[in-house]
Amino acid sequence: MQFIKNQNISKSDFCAKTGISYSNVKGNAQKSELGGEQISKILEIYPELSADWLVTGRGPMLRNNIVQSIEGDHNIQTAGNGNITVSHRELEDKISFLEDNVLFLTEQLKEKDNQINTLLSIIQKQ
Repeated sequence: MQFIKNQNISKSDFCAKTGISYSNVKGNAQKSELGGEQISKILEIYPELSADWLVTGRGPMLRNNIVQSIEGDHNIQTAGNGNITVSHRELEDKISFLEDNVLFLTEQLKEKDNQINTLLSIIQKQ
């Protein structure tokens, strides 16, 4: 499910291409394990998907040999079963968003550290 969300693939399109029943990708059935034939079919249809990630959940989701190019108009296109185009502005917005989140989380950590130090000080006085 993470892969199809990441690649903006609809559940119905994913099921149609892989032959996996739609009932297997909704509700609690999403948590059930895939069989060998299903895994094989998914990797055949989506060669950009890392087999290691699909089976173990470790490592990068996408294989390293996917072609990426930056064109003159500052778009990034990813080769695979579908093209994904991201504008330079979208990337800048995402970076800005992530930087803001880092600052926010850093401040939260500082506040938590202060609370921990205060509690330790109180405990040591007792």
